[in-house]
Amino acid sequence: MNQELNNPRGPAKRLAVYNHKGGVGKTTLTVNLASAIAALGHNVLLVDSDPQCNLTSYLIEDSVVNDLLDQSDSDEGQTIWSALKPVVEATGLPRSIPPIAVSQNLSLIPGDVRLAEFEAELTSFWGDCFQRKLRGFRGTSALSSVVSAAVEQTGAT
Repeated sequence: MNQELNNPRGPAKRLAVYNHKGGVGKTTLTVNLASAIAALGHNVLLVDSDPQCNLTSYLIEDSVVNDLLDQSDSDEGQTIWSALKPVVEATGLPRSIPPIAVSQNLSLIPGDVRLAEFEAELTSFWGDCFQRKLRGFRGTSALSSVVSAAVEQTGAT
């Protein structure tokens, strides 16, 4: 049986660049990898899941970033926080937000400083998972759900 049919995450490959220490080149590495893969003809989706929003600030004009952050807490918000807010506040499921086209074959789900609120809840979400509470499962899978929806919108591979 085709393994992709059973994978709710879809067929897109996912790559995470992580290092807790700042100033080690995570943003630069991420942008260069994504650009190189996009140049090969693949649709690439970048997800800025760092509350510092360096990836978003690197790729999008300051005035656009400011507008995104000003609206992120509203129903019209278009950042990663806007998508995750219903889960953090226990008001619903994660929202789908449209990725921003950065260049040919390259899109971005913009970061948000308020993502720190989601990070603060992760420990609680994991504890709820161990207690088999739905809130925990929704919380720990929320980011993946947002990314999966964006992958479908962009055709990221």
